[in-house]
Amino acid sequence: MGTFLSSNLDGRILVFCFALSLGTGILSGLFPALQASRPDIVNALKDQSGQATSTGSANFFRKALVTAQVAICLLLLVSAGLFSGTLLNLRKVELGIQIDHLLTFSLAPKLNNYTDQRAAQLYEQLTERLAAIPGVIRVSGATVPAIAGSNSTTNVTVPGFAPAEDGAANSSFSTVGVDYFKTMGIPLLMGREFRPGDNRSAPKVAL
Repeated sequence: MGTFLSSNLDGRILVFCFALSLGTGILSGLFPALQASRPDIVNALKDQSGQATSTGSANFFRKALVTAQVAICLLLLVSAGLFSGTLLNLRKVELGIQIDHLLTFSLAPKLNNYTDQRAAQLYEQLTERLAAIPGVIRVSGATVPAIAGSNSTTNVTVPGFAPAEDGAANSSFSTVGVDYFKTMGIPLLMGREFRPGDNRSAPKVAL
């Protein structure tokens, strides 16, 4: 099995968000700070007498800034609403597997120089130890994780049959363990699950 989403914090994202927040604060406070550094005594006196104080350029900049803020906020709100609607619709998609109370993870023993025989022994021991954990109902495995966006393919050949030139003899496949379909909540239309006795020395079976 494989996991594809990680809840770990990414330091690069944190640095980017901090820099973005710092830059936004500096830009937002820069114009008022520049205005405060050049006080206009005449306009200040007029302000106290109830008369207009702002110059035309300052008014235009403020209005443009407010308009830009409203436009950006509206864009973000619409995008957030559409994204929330998409997430709600995705929750209703039938994936063909039972995702409730299902945990997946991946292993790559060959990266640690495991042979095929040692890897098979590791999978067998790991399956037994996981199944012995209180609360665990079933444990199984597969070479290609479900809905992972990856696949393995091979050509299907039949003795004495020659496919047409434009015919596709390519098929996706995945090697699965015992009780894989029950573990994933995939119903069988016909046949039975693979059993521990369905090994390399046993007669070949198919679902």
